[in-house]
Amino acid sequence: MVDPVLTSFGVMNSRPCIIIELEDYHHNIGYGEIWCNFPSDGASYRFNLLKNVYHSNIVGCEFSNPDKFIESVTEKFKTLFVQSGDMGSFYNINSGLDCAIWDLFAKNQKLPLNKLLNPDSQDHISVYASGINPDESNEKIKLARSIGIEAFKVKIGFNHSLDIGLLDLLSNNSSSEEMIMLDVNQGWSFEEAVMYLKTLESYNFSWIEEPISALSTRAEFNQLINATKCRLAFGENITNFDDFVFFGEIEELNFVQPDLTKYGGVSLINHPSRNIQNHKIWMHFLGSGVGLLTSAHIMSAINPTAFLETDINFNPLRTNLFDEELNIENGKIKLNDAHGIGGKLNFTDTSDRLFTTNSKKDKLNRLIDYIDYEYVEEVNTDSIVDVTVNGILDNLDPHSIYIPKKDLERVTENMRGDFVGIGVNYYPYKDTLAVIRPTEGGPSKRAGIKSGDRILMADGDSIFGNNFNAERISKKLKGKTGTKVKLKVY
Repeated sequence: MVDPVLTSFGVMNSRPCIIIELEDYHHNIGYGEIWCNFPSDGASYRFNLLKNVYHSNIVGCEFSNPDKFIESVTEKFKTLFVQSGDMGSFYNINSGLDCAIWDLFAKNQKLPLNKLLNPDSQDHISVYASGINPDESNEKIKLARSIGIEAFKVKIGFNHSLDIGLLDLLSNNSSSEEMIMLDVNQGWSFEEAVMYLKTLESYNFSWIEEPISALSTRAEFNQLINATKCRLAFGENITNFDDFVFFGEIEELNFVQPDLTKYGGVSLINHPSRNIQNHKIWMHFLGSGVGLLTSAHIMSAINPTAFLETDINFNPLRTNLFDEELNIENGKIKLNDAHGIGGKLNFTDTSDRLFTTNSKKDKLNRLIDYIDYEYVEEVNTDSIVDVTVNGILDNLDPHSIYIPKKDLERVTENMRGDFVGIGVNYYPYKDTLAVIRPTEGGPSKRAGIKSGDRILMADGDSIFGNNFNAERISKKLKGKTGTKVKLKVY
């Protein structure tokens, strides 16, 4: 990252991203994003789980309703994650898949995702700028203002005395029309939070986000919420539906912030029994354009007057991920009328882009991959490679021949001189015997046989076409010293 993002628990130096692409038999494509911001190698780890555990269980499945579909499919291998103690990755991958399923379903219904959830959804959502480090708050807020954003979330929780100086700076440099939020990132203990929130009560901030650990007890959450006049926000790190409902039903808690790429996906928000007032739900998100657009559709459908979190830092995975650049104008993300979340990724390897790359090697590699993954029947791509390479060599000269690995040992034996019957090194090519080279001083060399010649007949018997096999050739062309054989060569 050009500008690393600081948190109370570490520094985010890179921008990882896992995008899921699900394609149905009608060639609709649904996109989802898997949360993988931490740790630094979390993206590759989750990707391998997706490939090795999920892929075979998802491909070929049918559904008529996306609600909890992914949860039902993955139930059969959930125990694997329980056993490994890694339920977090399980929830993250399920969430991304759930979002992709909902996008795919909306495209099948020929509706934008927000209109599928709520026909009266508006076509835009306001955003607030996040990912703002304390030491660059003025610079980032100025940047956000330049594109019409009037709400900003700044990270605190590093040092209390420094935080107070930052709060004074933020208060003195913001207008009454603007919103300032503070993100502690679970940086305080319960005792510190009680003490620091007393100080923050003298300021007018919109909310204080995650002041204590997400692993705190429900009693501690309730106690902290009731002990302060500050408006608090929780929910980014929920790991079950009951916690989502718990936060949503606390009357004194004004902001619940689920991250649909981290837990629950769209199905969490659309759950029929959640019984949470929509105005409380302000989606949390810090990732690529896929998760951002999905969150924007959800927000516009359930809480259109709220603000959606948007990373203000330079992030090509947000702005340049789609064919049409994702921009913020007048502080809002505009949603188009395209089906699903709207937009097509600009680096897909689908068939319409397969042959547009400038790299000749990429064309061949992508073609093989496309046949391997997309062709309706199982194909031995190794045999396709052999045919392709031989087709290329056919256009060069009669002497260039490709030898597959499975035939290499036998050919090597011939080239070592073991096949001395007529004095040639040869290779079976298609349905004929092709001469690699005649042995110097041997009978074939003296008879004028050259590299690239095809031997078609021996003593009047065909050794090509249907009669071509290694055993037959050996019997015809090998013999005792001085034995003669009449060949027909092409």
